[in-house]
Amino acid sequence: FENSILINESIGNIKDNALSLKYIGYAYSDVANFDEALIHYNKALKINKEYDDKPDIASVLINLGILYADRTNSTTTALKYYNESLVVAEEAKDSLGMLKALNNLGNIYQLNESNDKAIEKFERSLAIQKNIGNNSYIGVTLNNLGNIYKRQGKNEKALAYLTDALERSRELNNKGLESAILNNLGGVYRALGDYTQAGK
Repeated sequence: FENSILINESIGNIKDNALSLKYIGYAYSDVANFDEALIHYNKALKINKEYDDKPDIASVLINLGILYADRTNSTTTALKYYNESLVVAEEAKDSLGMLKALNNLGNIYQLNESNDKAIEKFERSLAIQKNIGNNSYIGVTLNNLGNIYKRQGKNEKALAYLTDALERSRELNNKGLESAILNNLGGVYRALGDYTQAGK
């Protein structure tokens, strides 16, 4: 990526450097080098803003939010970046960017046990996913919603969401997600007194 940046600079193609800088930020984030990840994400963000590339602005803002949420446990700062990302994605009518921002907002609210806010974000995300036919996230979002309803003691509602999530995870052959959903379903069946289903 560093070589790509040098070549782009030599031919005056600065815009493409934003993507390289973002990927370098990923790499530093993966090895828990917060400072370098932050530097590179902010450089990418600056270039994207200069070219008013809203989908890429939204994407980098998501990465900054994830960085703060995962590496510093600063959910307040993460929420700030996710909300900024959502606004930019909405301005650009970028459905994928919107659902990613909504899912990440929902995750933070779920973590903070702000259940009503989490449900609102996940439901909005779910509606977008169904509208654009994006099946890769639907199972995760349904599982998140089911888990919140389970925690609230709304077991019948949780069961409906989790059953739907399970079917979709199996359609995609996503074994990790399927395992998580089955664990949540087991908890719901136990709460309902159906120990036969809970043991499956």
